[in-house]
Amino acid sequence: MASWVLIAFLIIACVVLTRMINKYKKLAIVERLTELAEKGDFKAQYELAICYFNGDGVTKDDTSAVAWLSKAAEHDNAEAQRVLGVCYDHGRGVQPDIAKAVVWWKKAAQGGDSEAQRVLGNCFYNGKGVPKDAEQAVVWFRKAAEQGNAKAQICLGMCHKNGEGVRKDDVQAYRWLTLAGAGDLEARRLRDYVASQMTREQIEKARQP
Repeated sequence: MASWVLIAFLIIACVVLTRMINKYKKLAIVERLTELAEKGDFKAQYELAICYFNGDGVTKDDTSAVAWLSKAAEHDNAEAQRVLGVCYDHGRGVQPDIAKAVVWWKKAAQGGDSEAQRVLGNCFYNGKGVPKDAEQAVVWFRKAAEQGNAKAQICLGMCHKNGEGVRKDDVQAYRWLTLAGAGDLEARRLRDYVASQMTREQIEKARQP
């Protein structure tokens, strides 16, 4: 019995010690990030913002997170710009403001962030924060899709299927949905749906490199 008690005690002690070590490591990381962020390092500003969002090494604080995120975004950090757009969209750490969200998503999209391009495409497609414009939606879906964004590939494929913002073209729809389907079950389901309305010749053409 005594040996089992000792083993249990040692296991608990190891767990507690590991947690303490991890806590001090996170504190050290936050201290270093803060030092760099205050000197204007936009990568550190972004990473520090994420620490505040998640409560890693600091007390969780959305307001502080947005403050650091804004600094990184102003330095043209596309990822920070996209996340800042999400904050304005959902009202996390700031008052909800879809117009500001779109401004930051557009900056991130122009900076090459594929997820921001997809989100901006959705905004134009649905008329969220901007006038509804299917052609502009396709422009941004295509930019993201060409970077391998699977969700954008699905959106672009379905725009081709339905002739929204672009000429109706089942062959192109099949191609984009096939690309997206490499890692997305829903994309494969949609591709099979498109294929069910295509001729054998069209499918063979769509499968050509």
